[in-house]
Amino acid sequence: VSNYFLAVGENGIIFKTEDMSSCAQRISGTSNHLNGVIFLNNQYIIVGNSGTILVSSDGGNTWSSKTSGTSQDLMAILYENNTYVVVGRSGTILISSDGETWLSKTSGISQDLYGIAYGLNTFVAVGMEGVIITSTDTNTWIKRSSGIHFSINDVIYKTD
Repeated sequence: VSNYFLAVGENGIIFKTEDMSSCAQRISGTSNHLNGVIFLNNQYIIVGNSGTILVSSDGGNTWSSKTSGTSQDLMAILYENNTYVVVGRSGTILISSDGETWLSKTSGISQDLYGIAYGLNTFVAVGMEGVIITSTDTNTWIKRSSGIHFSINDVIYKTD
């Protein structure tokens, strides 16, 4: 099957379905909540609580755990500019070129990050208390003012 949905959630749950009429549960190997998933280069990468990173190269049927180097909850994942970027609690930012080896980057903030996007040659991460941080290279992150103190849960860049 080449076209299907893959859904992730609480207690390590992974579901795969072609048409939403029936779902096949996959064994993730973790009971941690899973928060984000991406598919690229014939591999899935899932991020979740307690630093969980799972990778599958067989269509989401079997999963292997990768070392993230953090115990923070990981909330979202993005691939742009030849780099995977993961954001999470307490300003956590991880990057990888291959989805296998992960490096921690300093965000300069302590607020939780919930979403990540890329546009205009800039990574944009958003989160708790209206926090917005940006980076052009994933090494240096700059805090921006949103003017609000409510959480920003996600971000996307739209092109024409």
